[in-house]
Amino acid sequence: MEPHVLSALKGAVDSAVEDLVALPEVALWDVLPKESQPQCAMFAFLKGKGCTVHAEATYPQGRGECDLRVRFADGADLWIEIKNAWSAPGWVNKPKEQRARWVADLRKLRRAPENAHRAFVIVGYFSQEPAPTTCQVSQKIYAFHPDQRVHDSPCVDLQWRLRELKRIQAWVWGFSAAELRDAVTRG
Repeated sequence: MEPHVLSALKGAVDSAVEDLVALPEVALWDVLPKESQPQCAMFAFLKGKGCTVHAEATYPQGRGECDLRVRFADGADLWIEIKNAWSAPGWVNKPKEQRARWVADLRKLRRAPENAHRAFVIVGYFSQEPAPTTCQVSQKIYAFHPDQRVHDSPCVDLQWRLRELKRIQAWVWGFSAAELRDAVTRG
């Protein structure tokens, strides 16, 4: 991934985490933030950096939609898929099902044009610091294509209305077309 694309992507993800930390003041009835919340925050950040940003962009040949497509001033093209993850006592965490949704989004990212950059983002909500050995969900995150993970946001406190959710962190993976083909083949 070109350095300016990666830098903007990292900034957008960190900005989305900051936005989500402030959200509990107004999200009084939500159980968990919707995936559209970090999508909107990333959209605003990237737009503010002079990019053209298209939310829910249709993949070529009309085969599904991508959460964000970003066109940089130099013509670089970035397609981003975003997923939530969660783990807390008393919640139905379903780590295998969460991972299956991540793999499904990687499959969608294969549809981006051959020369485009591709990124996958997980925003995680946890009862404790999501270290690699903390819980099954964080274990799956850290084991998920570690060679392609390009950024871990800072893990910060979250004051969500459901007191079980106390920490938030995001992870970013970057793929070329060939790397993504290999990643999807490996699952």
